[in-house]
Amino acid sequence: MGALEQEIEKLHDDIVEDLYDLVRKYEKIIGWDIPENDEKLALKEIVKVMKEAMNHVEAYANNMENIEVIGDDFE
Repeated sequence: MGALEQEIEKLHDDIVEDLYDLVRKYEKIIGWDIPENDEKLALKEIVKVMKEAMNHVEAYANNMENIEVIGDDFE
């Protein structure tokens, strides 16, 4: 296992926790904005948007000539 894989393995739980925190953040925002909101539907829609974003990030990374820095140019 290379250094990158080892580092990702160490960060795995943090990445997963951060993702759940992000989902909970948007669930709260939707709950504040729409008190009668359908929580299950809201969660499905949040996940849908996150998957679309991850597909965009993956496509971006796959097409980068130099992938040393990923930053503000994600568009």
